[in-house]
Amino acid sequence: MNTILIVDDDMIGRFTVESILEGEGYQLVMAENGKDALQKARQSPPDIILLDVMMPEMNGYEVCREIQKDPALSQIPVIFLTALDDRPALLEGLSAGSNDFMTKPCDRFELRARLRGLLSQKRPYIP
Repeated sequence: MNTILIVDDDMIGRFTVESILEGEGYQLVMAENGKDALQKARQSPPDIILLDVMMPEMNGYEVCREIQKDPALSQIPVIFLTALDDRPALLEGLSAGSNDFMTKPCDRFELRARLRGLLSQKRPYIP
């Protein structure tokens, strides 16, 4: 069973993604902020991370950069799910190390398809 870490400071945002993915056979782990996400990812690395951009204290770009710095986490695919829909936001997300970028509200079928695609490409971490 693949584990997905859902990171969003907004409870409704987390609930929305959870409702899209429940019943798809994933183990869903929630984090309400960047620090919580990094802690949970380090404790038990997920197979993929769905990451909001606009969060207090540590935004999604910063979280993604921290993930990329950590050899144990850097191979985990990251998809940004954000209300931002402009080209600069997309480019910053990609330069931070994300694998994909989706604008909220996201289409449930598209999100599921993107997850399946990235999870099928996932390679194990070999130190």
